[in-house]
Amino acid sequence: MSTMTLQLPMNYVDVDREEMEYVDGGSSITQRWYGYDVYFTASQCDDLAAACAEGCVTEATIAGICGFACASVAAAPVAVPLGIASLIDSWIMGTGSAYFWYASNHGGVSGSIINNVPDLYVND
Repeated sequence: MSTMTLQLPMNYVDVDREEMEYVDGGSSITQRWYGYDVYFTASQCDDLAAACAEGCVTEATIAGICGFACASVAAAPVAVPLGIASLIDSWIMGTGSAYFWYASNHGGVSGSIINNVPDLYVND
């Protein structure tokens, strides 16, 4: 059985995945008549996942503080709505973190934002 080998030129330089992202230009956000086309590389998705996770922890902390503030009847009218809003925001940030973490392990994310509604797809 014969095997075939790939012959490369003598001046060939191996480019790893991280360098290819810079060669390809990294992220892009292009304005179109219908909205925007977006693309984020895997490493950028990893950074976005970390930022969302940090926001999730911050919002959960605020919700917890509001819960303690509810012990004071005078603070309840302000603390309850703020606590509920913080919990909802924490859930959104956690979902975003999971989505971008998944995308960071599958080649990045691309899609469109049409009329302020995102339609993003993980690149496989």
